Amino acid sequence: VERAMASPSIASFGSILNACARDARWAHAVWLLSEAMPSTSVEPDAFALGAALNACARGSAAARALGVLQEAAAAGAEGSGKPELNAVIFNTVIHSCGKVGYWEGATHLLEEMRRLEVAANVISFTAALTACKRGGRWQHAVDVLEQMADAEVALDRVAFGAAISACEKGRQWQWALGLLGRLPGSRVEPHSSSVVPAIAACAAAGLWEHTLKLLRDFQATSADPGQLSLNAALGACQSGLAWAQALWLATEVAAEVTLGEGPSRLGVEALRSMIAACEGSGQHAFGGDLEAELERLIVSSVIFQGQQRRRERQPLRGELFAAAGALRGLGRLCGRAGVRA
Repeated sequence: VERAMASPSIASFGSILNACARDARWAHAVWLLSEAMPSTSVEPDAFALGAALNACARGSAAARALGVLQEAAAAGAEGSGKPELNAVIFNTVIHSCGKVGYWEGATHLLEEMRRLEVAANVISFTAALTACKRGGRWQHAVDVLEQMADAEVALDRVAFGAAISACEKGRQWQWALGLLGRLPGSRVEPHSSSVVPAIAACAAAGLWEHTLKLLRDFQATSADPGQLSLNAALGACQSGLAWAQALWLATEVAAEVTLGEGPSRLGVEALRSMIAACEGSGQHAFGGDLEAELERLIVSSVIFQGQQRRRERQPLRGELFAAAGALRGLGRLCGRAGVRA
């Protein structure tokens, strides 16, 4: 810094600002931009401004980045020769807002871009959507998505995923399903980033019919809904006392697991949800087919884990004993729920 002050130039300050950005030293970068450079009569250019804003973004100083940008916009309006603001500069600040869920700053910057006639792009909108999602503002997320469509910027799976996730956090299952239904019209393929939060939104509302339909439709695309979606679906069945549907889902998941293919995606919490659904509706027997599926599920999981360690196919005697012990544990768990294992 002393060398830059002794021989001030845009190049010397630029290299220091870039170093500040790399190390997330946003306070130093802002001081260089707003005080050190003006004191040496060196006019900041777009690169210097961008480096300072990038330092703020990396340091999660979204509010300070917004302040720096507003100062630059005000100076430009006064015609004092400040750097011209462009989409890259705005996007840097909106991204910093997205990292910390500063939705007010992100949505304000989109308005500023319209006012200054700076064209927002897909990066601008998706960063603002991320800010709304992390800030728990589903209404603003939906509004930003509409702005994106009005600006004729192609809606992608990242944008839909962020908006649907915001609706899930806001417990707005109707909006989540509505946005999910817009995917085909926008030529966007269903993806876990959009389907999983929609499943979670329906499950949280206890809508097991909607939850299972989404899960079935998503599985039909050969996509993996993931453990969280399966747990959410079973939880929805439990809250709705839909024991038959819970058993069907558990059987379907268990049927996908065969010896040597790996442990089941049906975790302990999912199993407990299934048993609770049966117990809550007075159904105290699984039935022979489900018992066999659950036994095969546990044996497959235990043997597979041993094979992964040994890279062999044949189970060892110790692995079979471990599987038998797991089945006895299942019997105790089912016994506490009033279910025969």
